[in-house]
Formats: sequence, C-alpha cells, structure tokens
Amino acid sequence: MAQPFISVVVNNYNYEAYLGAAIDSVLAQSYCSFECIVVDDGSTDASRDIIADYGDAIHPLFKANEGQTSAINAGYRASRGDLLCFLDADDLLAAGALQCIAEVFAQSGCVKAHWPMLVIDGLGRATGRREPPFALPSGDLRYDILRGGPSAAFHPPTSGNAFARRLLEAALPLPEIEHEHRLGSASADGFLSMLAPLYGTVTAIGEPQSYYRVHGSNDYAMLNICGRMRRNMLVTEKMCDALEEHCVRLGLPTDRVAWIQQSLSHQIDEARRQVEARIPQGGFFVLVDEDQWTSTLFEGRRAAPFLERDGLYFGLPADDVQAIGELERHRAAGAAHLVVASHSFWWLDHYQGLRSHLERNAACVWEGLLVRIFALHNRDPATACPPAHR
Repeated sequence: MAQPFISVVVNNYNYEAYLGAAIDSVLAQSYCSFECIVVDDGSTDASRDIIADYGDAIHPLFKANEGQTSAINAGYRASRGDLLCFLDADDLLAAGALQCIAEVFAQSGCVKAHWPMLVIDGLGRATGRREPPFALPSGDLRYDILRGGPSAAFHPPTSGNAFARRLLEAALPLPEIEHEHRLGSASADGFLSMLAPLYGTVTAIGEPQSYYRVHGSNDYAMLNICGRMRRNMLVTEKMCDALEEHCVRLGLPTDRVAWIQQSLSHQIDEARRQVEARIPQGGFFVLVDEDQWTSTLFEGRRAAPFLERDGLYFGLPADDVQAIGELERHRAAGAAHLVVASHSFWWLDHYQGLRSHLERNAACVWEGLLVRIFALHNRDPATACPPAHR
C-alpha cells in the first residue's frame, strides 16, 4: 500500500480542556495524506466553540450523547481513509506517528497495528510510564483469541491502535451497549483488538506513537469499584457475543463458556465474592497478587500488597526468610488473613519455607481455582480447607 490515506477520528465529550491539543497533534503531522474528523458526542461545555475555530482544517461531526462507541461508529461512517486511528480527545498523537503507521501497514499487510503510549498527566507532563507496561503481541494471533476469548486480546487504550479499513468493514458498527453509567459502550479498543486476529495479522510497533493522558476526570476512573466490576462484566459478555458471531460467520470454532470463565473481570468478581464471604467488613489482610488486582476491589476491607513499602507493591521476596519476615510484620500490625490470587499460586511451590510456615501458623479457610485464603490467627480444625475445586 503506497501512501495510504489515513483518517484520524477524534472522539470528544466534554473535554474542552484537552480537545485543542488533541486536534493540534493531528494537524501537526508531517504526513500529508490524511483527514481529521472530530466527532463531538453531545458535549455541554465549550467543545463546539473550539471545534468551530479550526474551520476547514477539520471535518466536524456533531451528534447527540450516546457514548464513545457511538461516536466511533459515526466517525467511521464519515471517513474515507484506507487506515483509521481513533484518538480520544484527552490524548495526543506523537510527531511522525502517521508516517510510521503508514510505513508499517505498507510493509506488513496487517489489519491492525498497535504501540505503547507514553503516559502524561493532566497538564501534559511526562510521568515516565508507558501504557500498557508490557510488550504487545504481534503476528498471527487467531489461535490465541479462539482459545482465550476477549481476555487474550492484549492491547493499548484506544489512541494506541490503527486499523485497516478492510477490518473495520467487517467489524463495524460495534454494539452500543446500554449501561447505568453510559460507559458500557466505551470499549471499542477491546472489541476491535479482539476481532482483528480473526481477519489478519497484527503488528506491534516498539516505539510509542501517542500519549495517554491520566487525569481525575477520566470517566472510567471516576466509577467506584462496584461500578467498574458491573461495567467490565457486562462488556465481557457482549464481547463474547460478538466474538461468537464473527467466528460462526468465518466458520471458526467457538467456546463462549470457556471465554467467559477465562475473562479477568469474571475471575476477579468471583475472587472478590470469596474474599468478602470470609473476611469481615473492616478486616485487614495481606494480598499476594503481584500487583495485578487493585486493593480497592475489596470494599470495606484493607489489603496490603506483598511485598509492600510505604503502602505500594515492592516486588517479589528475595527468599523464604524475607517472605516470612514480611508476613509476620503484617500479622503484628493486625493482618488477620493472607489472600493468594490464582496467578500467584506458584508462590506456594517456589517459597517452600513460606508454605511450611503457613501450614504451622495459619489455617486455609478457602481453596478454589481463583483464590486461596488463609486465616493467620486461626488454627481451629473446624476451619480446615475444603476440597479444592477442580
């Protein structure tokens, strides 16, 4: 594909503080063959005035407030590009991003490219972090999706992806999910990243091509933990519906039940319910999860990461001596339970001294596929561990 035409769709809702910078980052690109479409999803702030100031430099599209995915569906319908990028109005494109994207698609023939994003704060200052912090997958990922479902679609947020039009012709319009917080539809990045491997290869670009702004008015960040869980589980179920539909269309195998069971949102919700059933309100416990869950998941209970320094996760214990010492420090500070997440079960095999210490000084009160819970101050035989769920 020589000199592909690229459509950058900026989706905006009440982000007057950031919208101008997002548009400027698109218009400042050195790549010439592109259009900038700005979809305003029913903003009630000064966003429309900001959009009007750009005149013919952009293509404005005004609509009623129906959610991010609705804005993306509308922006796609108005676009002409061979390639499309969907830029959240609080994010930015890096200089040279469109040139890089065009070259990657021309060389690889992929249907999707993605990259890590540099994290900035509300004032645009670098935080030194990347989102996501892990290496992104690349190549033929179809088997991964068929086996793992939506949870196997590792991807950056919306502004860290670019898509070939031939993929979007098959995948759009995306479902505009109703939800009490009107955020169920804010999952276009997840839907498209899940469906892309069914239609072609995915290419990971190593260097960041955009900026991810973290600020206090991010809609998702403003939800309480119960709202996040309900939203995430609803979206997961809708994603499984979409994946099943596309697999049937392409003659590929489906396993919706397994996809649901493997989804992170459902696993975390099940673990949360087990913890809340066994640790009382106000309880203080040690959480072994390698910083993959959030301590705020357990409302009304205080979780200490393990290892911990100044309230933050501090990495793996160097050896059994450190693990036992840190556990006893928390016990002395009032921790009554130890909770081990399923992805950290390996600790109990690797740190055999810690395991022996728990056998002598704690009681397993729950052992399941997703979480194990130990009572640190209880050796009552009546609380012996029930059979593991296999």
